Amino acid sequence: MDAGLRQQLLAKSAWSEQELAQKIEEKQEKFAGLLAEDAAIELLAREQGLEVKKEKSTPQFTPLASVEAGTTANVRARVLHVFALKRFEKNGRKGKVCNVSIADDSGPATLVLWGRDCAAADSLERNDAIEITEGLVKNKNPLEIHSTLLTQVKRVAAESKTAAVAEIKDLQEGTEADFFARLLELSEEKEFDREKNGVKTKGKMASALAADDSGQVRLVLWDENAELARRARPGDAVKIESGAVKKGRDGSLEVHLGWRSRAVLNPRAHGLREREELWKAKYAEKKIAEAAEGDVVLLYATLAEVSGCRIVRKCRSCGVSVNVHEQKCSCGSEELRDLLVLEAKLSDPSGSARAVFFGREAMHVLGVNKVTIDPQTIAELKAEQLSGKPIKLIAQAKQGNVSGEKEFVAKHVL
Repeated sequence: MDAGLRQQLLAKSAWSEQELAQKIEEKQEKFAGLLAEDAAIELLAREQGLEVKKEKSTPQFTPLASVEAGTTANVRARVLHVFALKRFEKNGRKGKVCNVSIADDSGPATLVLWGRDCAAADSLERNDAIEITEGLVKNKNPLEIHSTLLTQVKRVAAESKTAAVAEIKDLQEGTEADFFARLLELSEEKEFDREKNGVKTKGKMASALAADDSGQVRLVLWDENAELARRARPGDAVKIESGAVKKGRDGSLEVHLGWRSRAVLNPRAHGLREREELWKAKYAEKKIAEAAEGDVVLLYATLAEVSGCRIVRKCRSCGVSVNVHEQKCSCGSEELRDLLVLEAKLSDPSGSARAVFFGREAMHVLGVNKVTIDPQTIAELKAEQLSGKPIKLIAQAKQGNVSGEKEFVAKHVL
C-alpha cells in the first residue's frame, strides 16, 4: 500500500498513530484476521471519504518459500489436493471453508478459501496451474495463504502435468484413487444423527452408481459431498479425486468420498463415451409392449397425458407412509419427508401404459425446482404443455397393484 494513503488517512481523520493502529486492529478482528494491514487501511480510507486509486499493474509473483507471514502475496502454484468443503457455525454465524494443498518448485503450502471464495475450488482439478493474487500469508510454518476480500484465484495455462487416473476395473481395496466416470444412478440425500466426543451433530449421506468402459462401482457420498446427489443428473460426467476404496457389506468394492475426497462435476477432458452410448450399453432399449415385469429398460416414449400429482409423506426412519397432516410416524420418529408423486400415461407405437414418477424425477418432468402450490394445480397447468412431449427414461416394469396391468416406475428421466 502506498505510504501516502496512510498519511492522507491520518490527516483526514485527525487520528493519532495509536488510534489508527487500534482502528486497523478492530477492522482485522471484524474480518476474523483475514485482512492484511494495507487492505484494512484501504477500507478505512474509503469510509473516511478518501478516493483510493489503484494502478493496474502486472503482479509480481513470489516463490512460496519466500513469502512472509502477515503480508499479502502473489504466487503461482500447482494444485496437489482439493479437500471437501466444510461448513461451520461460530459465534452464531454460519460459514464455510475449503482447503487446497498447493506447491511450487520452492515448496508446499495450503490455500485456505473462505466463504464465497470456496466456489473457486469447484473448477480446480489435481495438477491445475493457478495464480493467487492478494493472498494473506497467515502462517509461515506450516505455510498457509488465506483468501480475503481482495484475493483472486484463477486457473492459468501452463505446461501440462497429467495426474494418474485409474479405470474402475483396477480399483483396489485400501487405496485412494482418481478416476473418471458417468453417473448411472443417484439416491436422494439423507440426514442422520451422530455423536463424537459427546457432541451431537447432523451428518449427510447419499449414494450413486458410476461407470466407465471398464465397469461400474457404487459411490458413497458423505456430508458436503452428498450434495452431488442434488446438483447432478444421471449421465453427468464426474472426476473422483482421492476416493477411498473399501469393501461394502455385500463384498463388492465401494468408493467412499469423505473429507479428503471430492467429486468434480463435468470435469475437463474426461474422455468418457457419450451418455447416450452408456445408456444403451447398460440398459436394454425396449418398447412398452416388450418390457416384462421386473425389467429395467430404456424407454423412448411420448407423454400421452398427465393424470395426477400429489404429495406423499414418508418416514425417514422406517420408510412407511404417513398421513400428510401428521408430524410423527407410528414408529415414533419425527424425521419425515414429503415426496412429490406424478402419474402419467406413456405411449409408443407398441402400446401405452401408466407411469409413476417420484421426487425430483417428477419435478424434472413438470419443469419445476420446488413445489409452492397444490401439486395437482401444477399438473393441470402443465398438462397441455406436456401432452405429446417425447420423453426418454430408465424405468422398471411392474404389475399395478390395483389395475393388475403393466405399469412403469421411473428411475431416471434422461
